[in-house]
Amino acid sequence: MESPSTISPSALRPLRALGAVALLGTLFGASPLHAADALIGRWISGPANLTDSSAFTAPGTHNGVAVGASAASLAWSVDVPTGFPPGYSLDLSANNVAVQINNTATDDASYLNTFDNGISTKFTGTFWFKGASLSGTWFGKSGNTPNGWKSRPLNNPSNVDFTMRNNSGESVGSSMTSYPTSYTDGAWHHVAVVFDGTASFRKLYVDGVLKNSTTGTAYSVTFAPGSHLVIGGNQPTAAGSAISSFFPGKMYDVRMYNYALSPSQVTDVFNPPALPSSKEITLFTFPGIGNATILGTNISMTVPFSTNVAALAPTYVHTGTSSTPVSGSTQNFTTPQTYTITAGNATTANYTVTVTKGRSARPVIS
Repeated sequence: MESPSTISPSALRPLRALGAVALLGTLFGASPLHAADALIGRWISGPANLTDSSAFTAPGTHNGVAVGASAASLAWSVDVPTGFPPGYSLDLSANNVAVQINNTATDDASYLNTFDNGISTKFTGTFWFKGASLSGTWFGKSGNTPNGWKSRPLNNPSNVDFTMRNNSGESVGSSMTSYPTSYTDGAWHHVAVVFDGTASFRKLYVDGVLKNSTTGTAYSVTFAPGSHLVIGGNQPTAAGSAISSFFPGKMYDVRMYNYALSPSQVTDVFNPPALPSSKEITLFTFPGIGNATILGTNISMTVPFSTNVAALAPTYVHTGTSSTPVSGSTQNFTTPQTYTITAGNATTANYTVTVTKGRSARPVIS
């Protein structure tokens, strides 16, 4: 193989698209070095698509695709966990449908080991789930004997489970559950599964609370490179195996990290983002006349006497996320008008806009 110094720039261009970590692994024929702690995959976090928005690898590398007998029935719902901005969750309630993450199994033409050797000693997976009945698998890469990991509802009533195979460095068996707590209430719940083979611990959090943990001796996990990373289903270890164990519910904000999140970081991921509260009108203009005066939530403007105040179309600038009436729309200012600004956190502010006519010109007396 050529050394890196003898590879032509044109040959390097497609490799650069894979990112620095993948580039080194490709050049030297080795597993990628562990990159700096990073979010390495994120799906279903608002838009109604299966795009990986983590930006860890080249765009499109680890996008998802619907699979299963009911793949055409994959749907989207405006039902998202409380406190999160408006968006879409993944609706798998048709059953027999899941999301396969591309280029995560060895039989993919552009396979990268982002979710195999790239996280062999540390990783965190997080996601939200909601379902009237809990069955199947939420998220994982096989986790069936003998390799890989998965998180799934387990036992009856259904507990949250974090299963890791070939975990000979730990003091417990493969399965770790939230027992005795069950999550069959049909509400949204958040799960974080954390593994650190260097420090030797595995932890399971539900709704930001540590539900189970184990320690042992240092080890690395034996992954299932022939199996795809799957959301809402499971693919056995053998390459090409059919995806099954479908979860017939909703999922939201699915993430993978290449390091073990700390308790405070798990809390940060669980809590809704701090939404902006600003909702100020900073500039209010009557085109062709001038800028109005803004004092608190009162806006005033004196216009020439000849102005038709019943049909004015002011424009304005605000710091919220939406407003009504819209900037530039025609309003009747013969009486004060109310403008409402809505902030990102859904709070509102009402502004009263008053237009006064100036004095008429006095007639000239000869």
